[in-house]
Amino acid sequence: MPALNRADGEGCARRTPAVTGRLLVLGLTCLLGLCLFMLLVEAPRIEREIGEGVRTVLAEGGHHRMDVAVRGREVTLTGLAPGRTVVDAAVRLASGVDGVRTVRDGTRVEPVSLSWVRLRRGRDGGWRVEGALPDADSWLGLEEALQRRNPGAGARAERIDRVVDPERSDPGWLDAVDRLLDLVSGMDGAAVELGAGILDVSGTMVDPASYPGTVRALETLAADERLDLVNRVSLRPPG
Repeated sequence: MPALNRADGEGCARRTPAVTGRLLVLGLTCLLGLCLFMLLVEAPRIEREIGEGVRTVLAEGGHHRMDVAVRGREVTLTGLAPGRTVVDAAVRLASGVDGVRTVRDGTRVEPVSLSWVRLRRGRDGGWRVEGALPDADSWLGLEEALQRRNPGAGARAERIDRVVDPERSDPGWLDAVDRLLDLVSGMDGAAVELGAGILDVSGTMVDPASYPGTVRALETLAADERLDLVNRVSLRPPG
């Protein structure tokens, strides 16, 4: 058997790294191709599952007028919403669905009524009011309702848009405000928002026994007025 001379040995040494490099490139190419293939196969399934999950939580949350578009792990909410608070709540729900990486807001806000008001009670017992009312009589009715509960403090309008369009006013709106004021009369730091598709209530209750009944009454009021309830009422810690 002929002996391997030095030149042949050096040639083999040079060829071995080259062959190894080609094999490594080939292996990485195959691995990359496999990953791309799996991605193409799995992506539609992942998007479908994310879309179904987001639609489910939105439906359970009462956001029936919103549409969902999914691209990869990015969700875009579209459609109509009655107010920004409702949109923010929908974004939080969608963000909590397993597999969702980002949620984009593509909704269009369309208030369902011209009657909208936000009330905040100050330390003096008086109410600070802002909102959009259909006419001046609606504001007078609201002011009377507030003064009946706080004769000495009255109400101060920070911003009231008196939109004169009686045909679009809601005749039962002031009755709903009356019911709501009765419910929050015993809360510290009470703040409410009524209209534009939502009922947002916040405040602190002292009596634990009255808390469940108040929450049920708020749920009933929201259902009667076809509003999405945002309940921020809390109990004061004992002691």
